[in-house]
Amino acid sequence: MLYVIKLHALMGLLSFAFILGRSFLSFQNKPHLANHKAAILGTLGSMGLLLLTAFILCINIGQYPFADAWLTEKLALLFVYVGLGLVALSPKLSVPIRAMLLTLCGAVFGVIFTVAKHHTPLLFS
Repeated sequence: MLYVIKLHALMGLLSFAFILGRSFLSFQNKPHLANHKAAILGTLGSMGLLLLTAFILCINIGQYPFADAWLTEKLALLFVYVGLGLVALSPKLSVPIRAMLLTLCGAVFGVIFTVAKHHTPLLFS
């Protein structure tokens, strides 16, 4: 089970790295690279593996969203994280607004990481 935990953490970090990298490319006026098929597939693949390993971990530890507050919070924040990441990549918004959204996305990622590390909800307590 330890390898699943490590893979889950790695996929979380990788998904955040893809969002950061794609945002950086879009800030550099290189949307063709930020929206390249490989970048999109990497983002979706890492997030898909993140969700798959989360599902496996829930089964292994016997804790589930909506039954355990910390997992419910983590799931809710995951939707916020993905939404902020997707909007931050929108070329229709100005660079300062996208930078603010990316900063918020990073903050939400940090809260998700903290909740996951300590198995204690911060917002839903």
